[in-house]
Amino acid sequence: MLVWREILGWGTLPPRKIEDPGFSLSTQTMKFLSLYAVLNATLKDCSSGTSLFTVNMMSLDPPNPAPGQQVGFTLDYSVPPSTVITDGTARYETTYNFIPLAPTIQPLCSNIPCPLESGRYLNTTYSMWPTGLSGTIMTRMKWLDPTGTMLICTEISGKV
Repeated sequence: MLVWREILGWGTLPPRKIEDPGFSLSTQTMKFLSLYAVLNATLKDCSSGTSLFTVNMMSLDPPNPAPGQQVGFTLDYSVPPSTVITDGTARYETTYNFIPLAPTIQPLCSNIPCPLESGRYLNTTYSMWPTGLSGTIMTRMKWLDPTGTMLICTEISGKV
């Protein structure tokens, strides 16, 4: 089975709060989403407003990258006041040409530094878009706390 993260060869850097002067790049959590450089990409908050965290903005740079091109995925999100996340689950789901691939499920704190405290965070991840793929791709990232409460849900879909 195709393992997307292994195809792209990720590196990992922690997310930073926006007010942090050393703020820069990325987490493995965001890198999973960044591989979906697509034509006419659709990025959305798939929680329908029910997640604890607020998605402020998502973007791909460039918006319509070509195979073999470096692509960046940026996620700007806010953790509400008086919230501290010390544990949870990160779930990554992918469909390729409408066929679901086995999801990847990992401890949340293996991808982001915990505790995750209230504030605004900006993650940007870069990777090379692989060549040789064509069709429709959808990926969804869900973070859940230990009780199953959805912290965040993001989705990127489109045609490659």
